[in-house]
Amino acid sequence: MAKHYIGGHTIVGRDSGWFTGVTARPVGDDAKPWVPKKPKPAPVVSRPGVASKFETKAVRAAREDAQRVAYVHSVLDAHFLKREVPNPPKKLRALDAQVQRAGSPLRWARTQPEFEKILLKKRKKYKAELPPVPQKPGEVVSVPVTAVPVSTRMEILREDRKRLETRREAALNTIRECENQLASITAELGKLGLR
Repeated sequence: MAKHYIGGHTIVGRDSGWFTGVTARPVGDDAKPWVPKKPKPAPVVSRPGVASKFETKAVRAAREDAQRVAYVHSVLDAHFLKREVPNPPKKLRALDAQVQRAGSPLRWARTQPEFEKILLKKRKKYKAELPPVPQKPGEVVSVPVTAVPVSTRMEILREDRKRLETRREAALNTIRECENQLASITAELGKLGLR
């Protein structure tokens, strides 16, 4: 028999790990020294946008930067769609203070380094220009008629309306001619004594 064989009780013996939770050490000349495995640390799980107490400064800065850029996107979307501008994220108190100091979210967004790049994307997406921003809080900016670009959809609708107005006018002229001819025929029939 080999010297690895301890007997039939090796399945549930004192070194089997059944009672202690530790596996049996290898037996024999070629046995390597046994080293218990260290447990792996649990990964830090955090929800997006929520700071974790184990979060490093670099990770926190990257998350806040991503939220700042996302807010620039939402400000531009709101202005292009002529909707109400959303409030800054509550978790970024510094961002809220910066927007308040700037006077308006759009004025704040114009100071951001990514503004021009994002603006180009939004111009392509909405096929429109960004409205001018008042320089002082409460100031109303008048937009000249030539400054508003005419979208291709608006041009198509104007051409369709013009074409339909022309067709309607032609139809009304045809109706007037028919009424005049009917009136003259009725008058001639009246002269002849027929109705």
